Amino acid sequence: FSVKDSCKADFKKIKDMLKTGGYDFIVNACDAGREGEAIFWTFYMDSGCKLPVKRLWASDTTDETLSKALDNLLDYDTDKSLNAMKDASLCRMYFDWLIGINLSRAATLQTNKLVPVGRVQTPTLNIVVTRDLEIENFKPQNYYEIEADFDKYKGQWFNPKTRETSFKTEADAKTLVSRLGNTGKVEDVKDEKVTEYAPALFSLAELQKDANRVLGFTAKETLEVAQSLYEKHKILSYPRTESRALSTNLAKEIVSHLEAIKDVPEVSKYVKDILASTTRISNTMSNKKYVDNKKVTDHHAIINTKVKPNFSKLTANEKALYLLVIKKFVSIFLDPYVTNKTTIVTDVS
Repeated sequence: FSVKDSCKADFKKIKDMLKTGGYDFIVNACDAGREGEAIFWTFYMDSGCKLPVKRLWASDTTDETLSKALDNLLDYDTDKSLNAMKDASLCRMYFDWLIGINLSRAATLQTNKLVPVGRVQTPTLNIVVTRDLEIENFKPQNYYEIEADFDKYKGQWFNPKTRETSFKTEADAKTLVSRLGNTGKVEDVKDEKVTEYAPALFSLAELQKDANRVLGFTAKETLEVAQSLYEKHKILSYPRTESRALSTNLAKEIVSHLEAIKDVPEVSKYVKDILASTTRISNTMSNKKYVDNKKVTDHHAIINTKVKPNFSKLTANEKALYLLVIKKFVSIFLDPYVTNKTTIVTDVS
C-alpha cells in the first residue's frame, strides 16, 4: 500500500500522534463490519503502530448506543470473532488483487479489449448468462388436465399410483373423460389447519426486494434512503447487513424499540397491544426464527432504533421505507395467519 498524496498530511499527523501521545491503546472506530476492519488495519499496519487495539462496535449511531459501545469496547486479544473478521477482510483484499487485477489484465490482453474480471462479478455474470440461455432455449410444451365440478367443490383428476395430474395430448385426456362416470363417491376427507408465521426480518437484500416490489425503488435507491435513515436521522439500524435475525442482547432491549414507534399512526394500534402483553413479547423474542446469535453475522437484521421518528423531517421516500421496515418489525409479534385446508378425494371411476 501507499498513501494517496491528498491524504499524506492527515496520515502523518495521526501517525505522529500515535507515537508521541502516550496512549495506552488505540480504538478502531471504523464502520462496524468487514470493510471497517480493512480500512483500519491497512492504516494500522502501514503506520508502524504497536499499541494494543480495542474495537468500538455499534449497530446504530444514536447517542445511547455509541455511549454504551464506548463503555464496552471489544478486545482483539480475547475476541476470536473480531480477529476472524479482520483476517476475512484482508483475505478479501488479497483475493481481489490476485483474481481481479491479474485476471482482468490477462483477459484484456488476450482479447484486445477491456474485460474486467472479479471474484464476485464474474461468477454472478455467469449465473445470469446461464439463466438467460435456459430461457432462450426453453421449448414450451402443451399439457392437458381434467377438472370436475362436484357442485360444492371442484376437483382435479390425478393418477392414484403416480400422482400425476396432466396429459401430454388432448386426445389422451378426452379418452379418459369419456370413461369417467357422471357421479362420484367421496373416498377420503382430510381437514388441515395451516399456520403461517410472519417472515424473518429484513436483511439489506430482502429490504431491496420488498422496496422494489412495494415502492418501486431500485436497489441503489433503497440503500441510499436506508443509509440516510441510519446516518442522518438515526432512526434505522445499520442497513448493510446480511442477517435477518436479532441478537439475544438486543432482544433484551426490544421494548424500547417498540416504544419508539407506538405513536406512528400506521402501526400504533398493534404496537400498543403488543406492549400490553409481556408474554407476547417474550414468546417472540425466544423464537429462533427472529432471535438467534448464530444467524447474526456482522450486524443484526434491520429494525428501527430507540429514537422516535419525526416524519416532518423525512422525505416521502424516507418515510415510505421507514414504514416498510417497522411494519415488518411489528409483524413478528402478531398472531400467525391460520387457515383451514380441506382435501377431498373423490372416486369417479
